[in-house]
Amino acid sequence: MSEAEDTKEQGPAPRIETVRCIIEDSQGKILLLQKAKDSKAKGLFEFPGGKIDSIAGDSSTYAEQLKAVVKEIEEETGIDISRCSPQKSDEFTYQFTAGNHLHERMVHLFFVRLPIVNNEVSINSTLNPAGLSEDKHTHFNWVTKADLLRMRAEGKLSGNSQHFETILKGSSQHNNPLNPRP
Repeated sequence: MSEAEDTKEQGPAPRIETVRCIIEDSQGKILLLQKAKDSKAKGLFEFPGGKIDSIAGDSSTYAEQLKAVVKEIEEETGIDISRCSPQKSDEFTYQFTAGNHLHERMVHLFFVRLPIVNNEVSINSTLNPAGLSEDKHTHFNWVTKADLLRMRAEGKLSGNSQHFETILKGSSQHNNPLNPRP
C-alpha cells in the first residue's frame, strides 16, 4: 500500500489548534526560531508559538487563543507579551503528512510590536519534567520583511509560518506593524 493510500484510509485528520505570533522589534525586524534537526520540521524556521492546550468547546475561543499565545511566547522566547496587546491578524488551516499519518493544524496568527533587543530572547529555557528542553529550536534570527518573503520562496519556513499575507498587505483595523500606515 502506498503512503497516499495509507493516509486516505485513516479518514479525516484530527484538527489541532495552535497559535503563532509575529514579533516585530523596534527596528522592524521579525523574530524567527529555527527547528532542531530532530523535530518534525527539521531545520525550518517558524514564528514562535505552539499548541493550545486547554479548549473548553469544539474549537478555541479568542480568550483561549490569547492565553495560549502569551504562554507559548514566554516559554519559547522568554519574552512576556501579556501587557503588549498582541492582536489576532489571521487564521488558517493546513495539512501535512508525518509518519504515514495525515495531520491538520488550525493556526491562529497574532502579531505584536515590542521594543526589545537581540539579547532579550532566550530559547530552550523551558524544561519538561525529564529536565530536557521542551522546545526544539537551535537558534533564533531577526529578519526583515524581504528576508521573510525570500525564505518562504526558498522553502525555509515551516507550514505553520507560511501564511502571513494579511499582515504584509496591511490592514487598517489591526494597526499593522509590518506595513505601517503613512
